[in-house]
Formats: sequence, structure tokens, C-alpha cells
Amino acid sequence: MGKATPLAGPLPMRLRLEAAMALKRYNKAECHADRLRLRKHELDRQGRARLQEWVDRQGGPTRMR
Repeated sequence: MGKATPLAGPLPMRLRLEAAMALKRYNKAECHADRLRLRKHELDRQGRARLQEWVDRQGGPTRMR
């Protein structure tokens, strides 16, 4: 079996363009995922605060942390 020849010289323009587009899509997806994570945490905090308000209104002796 022959050895694989290493890539020598500059990448062809089409390959560079495809790599750049793939990296752009990846970065956009990562950014979107970060925004979704932040929104999830924000909603979780709001939900916990509302639940605590409800518990407080019930006059329950226990308090959530």
C-alpha cells in the first residue's frame, strides 16, 4: 500500500471557500447555542422566583434556596 502524500502548497480556492463557509456555519451555530443556554438559565431563574413567591404566599414554613 502506498503512502499518502502530504498536502503540499496552498489549498485550492474552492477548498478554502468550503472550509471558510463550514467554519462560519459552525460559529453561527455555536453563537445560537450560547444564546439558547442563556435564555434557558434566564427562564429557570424566573421560574424559581415565581415558585418561591407562590410558596411565600402559601405561608409555608420551608424556604427554598
